[in-house]
Amino acid sequence: MNYILKTDNLTKQYGTQLSVSNLCINIEENDIYGFIGRNGAGKNNYFEDDLRIDSCN
Repeated sequence: MNYILKTDNLTKQYGTQLSVSNLCINIEENDIYGFIGRNGAGKNNYFEDDLRIDSCN
């Protein structure tokens, strides 16, 4: 398969605060995905820090 984005067990933590826990994503070319989650769930952290995208807001 041709993945344009693939993460396996991605975890991000700030001190003792867990921001993203064991995230696994496999996005193929031409697929459309959305991130849904409560406030503070780590959606922006994933895009801003791990994909190096400036802002999703």
